Amino acid sequence: PSRVASIMQAVLLDEVLQDEIILSQNASLERLMQNDFSRTLLDFVSQVEQSPRLNQVPLTPDFWQQYETLERLEELRRYRPAAYLALPKNPNRKRKQEEI
Repeated sequence: PSRVASIMQAVLLDEVLQDEIILSQNASLERLMQNDFSRTLLDFVSQVEQSPRLNQVPLTPDFWQQYETLERLEELRRYRPAAYLALPKNPNRKRKQEEI
């Protein structure tokens, strides 16, 4: 935060630096405006339309329930990792090195 604050202060106090930043931003915008994003998007959509249709993957009846459970467990893993430390070790689980 202090580094960001010092950069902000330098920019706010230096009008020449402000002008250089604006000129640089305008040059970047000009380069972007030269791209034909509409054509790129339409070409991509056309490519998708022409590609062969994939077979639908069958889902198990409880797929969405399992997915929701996975999301809840992932949230625990990310925000409450200590919850996993309390779990007993699984003797049937292979070590990561053995999986490779």
